[in-house]
Amino acid sequence: MVNTSSSLQRHSLSNINCNDDKFSHHSQNKELVNNTHHNICGLSKKINELITFLQPNFPDFLCLTEHQLKQAQLELTYLDNFHIHAG
Repeated sequence: MVNTSSSLQRHSLSNINCNDDKFSHHSQNKELVNNTHHNICGLSKKINELITFLQPNFPDFLCLTEHQLKQAQLELTYLDNFHIHAG
């Protein structure tokens, strides 16, 4: 699932430097992506539980395993601000 909300807060990486220059890493204005995995063990009866688990900081990407839904059921499933994909 991919979060489509434009109101997500994103954090920027600042300069990351170790004491030894050979381990120095410099990043400017790169966005972090928040990924979450949850073994849901049957999504159809746990949508509200899932939303409560994810609040208040919804991830950019959500991977649900063992959702136990068929493709037709997935197409009818709505989770606010997310596009649902299955593979």
